[in-house]
Amino acid sequence: MSQNQPISSLILPPRTILTQTLPPRTISIQIFVKTPTDQTIELDVLPSDTVKELKQKIQDRDECSFYGISFNGNILDDSSRLSDIGIENGSTCCCYIQILFKTPNDETLELDALPSDTILNLKQKIQARNSSEFSSISFEGIELDDNIRLVDAGIKNGCTLCCFISIFVTLTGKTVNFQTSPFNTVEYVKQLIKNIEGMPVNLQRLIFAGEFLENHRKLSDYNIQHGSTMLIRLDMRGGRPL
Repeated sequence: MSQNQPISSLILPPRTILTQTLPPRTISIQIFVKTPTDQTIELDVLPSDTVKELKQKIQDRDECSFYGISFNGNILDDSSRLSDIGIENGSTCCCYIQILFKTPNDETLELDALPSDTILNLKQKIQARNSSEFSSISFEGIELDDNIRLVDAGIKNGCTLCCFISIFVTLTGKTVNFQTSPFNTVEYVKQLIKNIEGMPVNLQRLIFAGEFLENHRKLSDYNIQHGSTMLIRLDMRGGRPL
């Protein structure tokens, strides 16, 4: 700059202001999840999280096995975003399990259920899928009361339940009712009769539809169903078992 040049004649460059565009801040929300063990846990999630990501967060907090997530009674797809299905701060989701049920006609049903479902709820789901008649449900050989919840019976994801049917055995005018699985053997039923009536197994001869029943065969092999009636004769000679 010349010493004689006035300061007012200088042209300064315009002031440059640098700005940075920041992404909008995503605020997490807190939701509640009922686990298969009937506990309620709190989770911080993002509205943009998918159901699959939610599953992973649940498993990181609670080492439990479950099949899927439900919200407001609807089963959620893994790819759905929480915000798209109405899950917001304070919402409660539930883990559901998948169990297997062996019907009286030897079919296996896959059933989605909540751990808080009762056995009666489960029966209604079964009857909506299968018309076979049965009297009760068993798990690990134990007959379950209608009012008990799945979680209280120790039923978890992947468990298999079976049905009990009610059959009748008639001897000299007396009829006795038994609860048993259609997949139990004839010999097993004879043992039930022995336990109640005191008749030795080797003396019992069971008849259904005019046919003597063989010990090693299952009730279902003879199409013995819920409500069927068998006759019993005593072989006082004590011959070899059928």
